Amino acid sequence: MAPFVRGFSMAAVAALVVAFAGPENAAAQAATIRFLVPTSPGSDADSSSRVIAERFQAQTGQAVVIENRVGAGGSIAAVALASSPLNGEVVGMQGKSYLLFKEEFPALKIDPSRDLAPVALLGRSATVLAIPAQSRFAGLKELAEFGRANPGQLTYASAGQGSTTFWAAQRMLAASKVTAVHIPFKGSPEIVSELLSGRVDFGYLPSLVASSQIASGKLKAIAVSATRRLVLFPQVPTTLELGLEDAEYESWLMALVPAKTPLAVQERLNRQFTEVVKSAETVAQLGRLGHETDAMNLAQLREFVAREQAKSTEMARAIRGQRN
Repeated sequence: MAPFVRGFSMAAVAALVVAFAGPENAAAQAATIRFLVPTSPGSDADSSSRVIAERFQAQTGQAVVIENRVGAGGSIAAVALASSPLNGEVVGMQGKSYLLFKEEFPALKIDPSRDLAPVALLGRSATVLAIPAQSRFAGLKELAEFGRANPGQLTYASAGQGSTTFWAAQRMLAASKVTAVHIPFKGSPEIVSELLSGRVDFGYLPSLVASSQIASGKLKAIAVSATRRLVLFPQVPTTLELGLEDAEYESWLMALVPAKTPLAVQERLNRQFTEVVKSAETVAQLGRLGHETDAMNLAQLREFVAREQAKSTEMARAIRGQRN
């Protein structure tokens, strides 16, 4: 054995150890883990992922790199994740809208429900329906009345077809029986820019992204997409309070890996992320971003995702049926 070892460099020996250790052990020894974020820097998913990354790094000792894979409502990042190594070194950060990628993008090379596996629920959140401060509309009632009287004349921005901000708007439009022109962008910072310029009539924004602009009086929040009022905006009514049933669209941030990732790796990541989201520091930091943490084990998580998949698919098909 000694002559064999002497014939190899230490680096080669280390590589062999990792190769024969199996995916779960290789992942445990990895120095760096990548978080694939589907939205642009400064967006809600990006900001929340950076909070998680900081706590994850402190807990595990692994360096965490944020990689923004922007476009197509998050589906570009999902496709990249599906073809990532199966050792837990790449984790995707996706919102609830990933469940509908196959519905929205029939030509997509992957089926997220088949090719991606959830490993941790990191936080729940809701969006804010925002309009320019100088908007011609006093609130949701006036906006909806105009939209019904003038089909196709309202415009709204989103972070792309299939994104959370897109589905929040679709949900409200379907409930209020309004048609509007959709203008897609890469992320919520771009939605803010369009609203501030007055180039669009409305847009849904993550609560943190909207908060500073609303506090400064540059934008006006007229409704929230949650079933109850948000801590960040206690004065802003829900769409239900304003008389719209079935207009809410609450979202969440989920950590995912390729579906064929070994169960041992998925379980380890679930334990690590659970410890992160249960920490007082994470709860406080995500709370300031408008997120509520909600830790689940893998079995609970799979049941939760299955229920959400069914509800989201039913919603999307109902909305599409109204459009057609």
